[in-house]
Amino acid sequence: MDQAIGHFIESRGHPPAGVWMAPGRVNLIGEHTDYNEGYALPFALSQAVYVAGSTRNDDMVSVTSTPFGTVELGIEAPVRDDWGRYPEAAVRALRGHGIDLPGMDLVIESDLPVGAGLSSSAALLCGTILAASQ
Repeated sequence: MDQAIGHFIESRGHPPAGVWMAPGRVNLIGEHTDYNEGYALPFALSQAVYVAGSTRNDDMVSVTSTPFGTVELGIEAPVRDDWGRYPEAAVRALRGHGIDLPGMDLVIESDLPVGAGLSSSAALLCGTILAASQ
């Protein structure tokens, strides 16, 4: 969390309004059976995605991640084809359900390994939704 706050201050010049956390998860048993009416036993991990954020005065959403860079998401922007598609999907889903989101600056830090089957993309979506809906 401290890294998210520090990176936010460094890149935006002021502290974030808040920091939200979404943990990674693993299924002990039941991979892909939960939605097929089978048994599943998922549990949260201590590794997580942290999203530091503040609102801004326009409708743009700027998302920065240390390893991946910065993406700018606008209402009329084309659908992304890179890591930014995850926060973009979260913002589009909220706005598509009639939630009037302000513009915002988000900085993402994570200690979840990408591509290791620990739901890092789900944590990124959930962290973005938590930050955006505050």
